[in-house]
Amino acid sequence: MNFYYDVFGGSLRNLRSVDQVDEDEPYPIDIYAVVEAEMTSFFGGAELAGISEATWSRTARALAKKLQNPNEGTKSSGQVDPNSISRSIIIHWTPSAEDPRGWRDVPATRFMRHLAGHICDTTKRDALSRLKRAIGPSGMGYVHEHDAHQYRLTHLGKAPGITLWSLQSKPGETLCLPIKRVVRIRTVSDIERLEEGDYGLPTVSNFPFLDAVMKPHYLFQDTIAQNSHPSVANIPEILEALKKKATDTETVVLVNTLATDNFGTFKMNGSDVMGPFSQWKTHMEDHTDDMAVVTSLSAVEAPKISKNRKRKGKSLAVEVQPKEKKTKK
Repeated sequence: MNFYYDVFGGSLRNLRSVDQVDEDEPYPIDIYAVVEAEMTSFFGGAELAGISEATWSRTARALAKKLQNPNEGTKSSGQVDPNSISRSIIIHWTPSAEDPRGWRDVPATRFMRHLAGHICDTTKRDALSRLKRAIGPSGMGYVHEHDAHQYRLTHLGKAPGITLWSLQSKPGETLCLPIKRVVRIRTVSDIERLEEGDYGLPTVSNFPFLDAVMKPHYLFQDTIAQNSHPSVANIPEILEALKKKATDTETVVLVNTLATDNFGTFKMNGSDVMGPFSQWKTHMEDHTDDMAVVTSLSAVEAPKISKNRKRKGKSLAVEVQPKEKKTKK
């Protein structure tokens, strides 16, 4: 059920639909192929997600069927309404925090944002390309998040790593961090249970401030905005969770993955609460020569770590859930 939640979000109707999928029930193969590929690029595959192949396939089939015909069971089931698809499965209407009388579009989960990014970046030949206009004005942002996630998984753990430019007038650097495993996180408190080398991947759509996190002190944001920044309201909580049980006292590193349009003009976050941060920027164009699409992380070689520290051998990248903390009786 945890994996279903990470894919569909909190809709009981959608969650129950997965368990109701019959093994012999027909499903749209072309849409299934797209959905399954994007599930793999986001979660890393069934083994890395820590679930059975049967659960993985059942989830992909259920989502494929819903994307083919969201009005199943109604008189208009023969006509696919892209807006209905978007609202009921990928994009939800959510009350606006800024305006109690207003509503805003929010993807059901981070995976749905990832899927929306793929949809908005496809050609007309793609099985789900008809949904482009239903995603709305946030589409290009989702495309950027989709590509930035794959960019990190492809290059962050492979020497020489990713190139960084300082937002605080420091010399440029490269960042190379071996990824031992990809861990799904749903709350800020999950961060404190990450281990060094874990790639913390938020799965809830409204996870505060960050798009990925690695201990001991690395946060990642993906944005196409010129100079606006996410809310810093949860920064104290994030810092506390990030440094929990950590002996490393280095400055927290914030890496902004930017697009071509905002790379030259983007400014650092000047909020007072950002004092503990060293702020940097990077962009994917520097690695377009070997920008392989990540479809599986079944085995990731651990290269040399920055600052001349070395790690021997290879590390398997596996996706697990953070273990709950044990309480003393």
